[in-house]
Amino acid sequence: MLIVFLLGGALGLGIGLWLAGQTCSLIRRGAHAQGRYVDTQWRGSGSGGEVSQYGQIEFQTAQGRIVRFSSRVGALGQRQNSGAPVPVLYDPANPDDAVVNSFVELWMPAIIFGGVGAAWMIAATIALILA
Repeated sequence: MLIVFLLGGALGLGIGLWLAGQTCSLIRRGAHAQGRYVDTQWRGSGSGGEVSQYGQIEFQTAQGRIVRFSSRVGALGQRQNSGAPVPVLYDPANPDDAVVNSFVELWMPAIIFGGVGAAWMIAATIALILA
């Protein structure tokens, strides 16, 4: 069972590091735009009945193309005002690869995967040492 935690932790940590690398690359080569909230998408998150709201953002690239994307991180019960401005960071070579330019949107997926993976690996390693 501890091996499963070690392997799962290594996988989570690896995914977290990969996501962090992807974020660093987007920050380095990305272009900035001013977007706006245009809609809201509600998604259920399981048997608990919680519903999260994901903003639908629209922006215009430097070449004039209109792009629409969904925020990466959902919020429980918060509403964004339609038309409200939002900073966007996007890949100029692939404008569909866009994200709200905020700490939470950029880094939270990497922090969650990496943090949980590291915690699992540490817990399994301690358990193996103490066994």
